[in-house]
Amino acid sequence: LLVVRPGVSTLTGTITDPGTISIEGVRHSYGDATLQIAGTLTLTGDGLLALSGAGGNYVITPSGGSATLVNQGGTISGSGLIAGNSGYAEGILTLINSGLIDAPERVGLSVELGAASQNDGTMQASDGGVLFLETYAGLDNTGGTIEALVASTVVLQGEVESGLIQALDQGLIQIYGGTVSDATLSTFGSGEIDLHSAALSDVTIGSGSLLVVRPGVSTLTGTITDPDRKS
Repeated sequence: LLVVRPGVSTLTGTITDPGTISIEGVRHSYGDATLQIAGTLTLTGDGLLALSGAGGNYVITPSGGSATLVNQGGTISGSGLIAGNSGYAEGILTLINSGLIDAPERVGLSVELGAASQNDGTMQASDGGVLFLETYAGLDNTGGTIEALVASTVVLQGEVESGLIQALDQGLIQIYGGTVSDATLSTFGSGEIDLHSAALSDVTIGSGSLLVVRPGVSTLTGTITDPDRKS
């Protein structure tokens, strides 16, 4: 167990089979815990990077710098912020995820990507939690899954290409702005995918799935395959 306490700690290079790295900040106080990525940080093995449920947890780039987080098969879970540094000189974060990124807390986990990124693993909200995912520079989701599990919510902003986007029973996917292209969108039970001024291009809609167009102007283009239910 490696614990990141309030303050700024830095990791770089390759962390092999990390066991558990726990970032334990305290929200709304001077107790923020920050894990700063220098250059490229690669997490290998099936370990856990945990962001404590109190919030106040940050995985960020240096101010004004760029960095890459590579998750090779492990789990990143909790609440807080994974992003470029938003200080006086904004940083840019690239994500390459082949493992699991999980948001199990109502306070939410925000993943803000400032550069083209890749996901062939799973990015999800679970246990009533909320995942905020911003991908304005583009997320290649080939072979990957973005999902809202039972009674959980994913708020998606930006550009996503390929892969699977799905909401399980009572799960909710909210797509705000941006474009989803060449992807499969599916819902199960009372799960729902909402479009808020979003664009879909060349997507496949799973059998029996529910997509709801909310107030605003949403756009469909290209080929929409098997849209047997819509609202």
